[in-house]
Amino acid sequence: MRHVFEPVQMSPFGLEATLRSHVSLTFPSGRSRLIDPLTKGLSVIIRKSLVAAGVLVAALGMTACGSDDSSDTAETTSAVSTQSSTSAASVAAPSTEELQAQLTTLFDPAVPAADKEGAIEQGTQRAALVEQFNGVIAGYPLTAKVTEVKTDNGTVTAVTDIAGPHGGAPVPVTFTQVNGKWVITDASTCELFGMGRVICS
Repeated sequence: MRHVFEPVQMSPFGLEATLRSHVSLTFPSGRSRLIDPLTKGLSVIIRKSLVAAGVLVAALGMTACGSDDSSDTAETTSAVSTQSSTSAASVAAPSTEELQAQLTTLFDPAVPAADKEGAIEQGTQRAALVEQFNGVIAGYPLTAKVTEVKTDNGTVTAVTDIAGPHGGAPVPVTFTQVNGKWVITDASTCELFGMGRVICS
């Protein structure tokens, strides 16, 4: 096969018509075939455009998938946050009277030590110390009055005025829930015991 280009005069219809009518291929068999270079060039351009379009569509598809994944993650995070907030809100804050009752029980020397174990977090483990504290407040009475209750991220603190024969001062006493009941935390229990020189070990 060989190319044949014949010098010709410019077609009156312009260069396009001239090229269309004078570019041909001659095969070994002697047959000639007219080649339209403009049409051939156009087909190449179309094929390249289709390939480019295919790449663009694939890229858009990946972007869409990424967007969906981000949306799903955001929705999941929102659902978890809502569930956590609901769980925290479901635990009702204690009333001042409820906390006052536990402190009154602990500071009343007339209440048996065994009955005070339910007012503190680790009552069973601190039974011997409760007995000692009862002996102290029998000779050196102390009173406790809740003046303010604060709740912060599930922690309940009762600002309590602790008073004795020689004066008093506000003390933050923390509470926690045990079997659905608000009791004095072990840390605050030991601080209150310390006022009577009863030391937690």
